[in-house]
Amino acid sequence: MTTAHWSSPRICGDLLAEAARPDAAEPVAIHVRSALHALICRQSGSTGAVLSAAGPAGPTEIRLVVDDELPAAPGYEVHRAIPHSRAAFPDPLPTEWSTPVERSG
Repeated sequence: MTTAHWSSPRICGDLLAEAARPDAAEPVAIHVRSALHALICRQSGSTGAVLSAAGPAGPTEIRLVVDDELPAAPGYEVHRAIPHSRAAFPDPLPTEWSTPVERSG
């Protein structure tokens, strides 16, 4: 028999850790289901409009968006900004998409 006692999960901290990963693009918003949003509000004591994260560049606020179209598990989705290097130079079309043009003359 185990004597371990479980405390309730800290959803806010887990979401912030996932959103502010150093190996991923900057988070723009976190979409959450309404049940998860209600839990965030209870745990943080706020309206749940934003989550605040302290990062290497200073504090960051990540907007929360209620979206009940998300699947029940995990119940959230992190929306990220397009990295600057990728936005400035989009990928060229794959070669199989290009159609050769015959020119006479």
